[in-house]
Amino acid sequence: WVSVNLNPQCLETTRHLPPRLNCVVRFIVDKAGKVSDIEIVQASSWPSYDLAEVETIKASPQWQPATDSERQPSATIIVLPFISSGR
Repeated sequence: WVSVNLNPQCLETTRHLPPRLNCVVRFIVDKAGKVSDIEIVQASSWPSYDLAEVETIKASPQWQPATDSERQPSATIIVLPFISSGR
């Protein structure tokens, strides 16, 4: 869902992106599958690219929560790298 729904219009001048950008985003998926505490743990050199990644995570539908050893829903931390190959 995330890769398909990344909104390039959030980016300033997407046609001028460098050949490669890396951004790492961390967030929590709670027991109900809701996303919270979104933060950039490794920023790229383009703040608008980083913001687009955060906005994409914020707009995502409810996630499937992790389960513990007893198969009960459990909150988990997700670390998601975004790598752009440029435009």
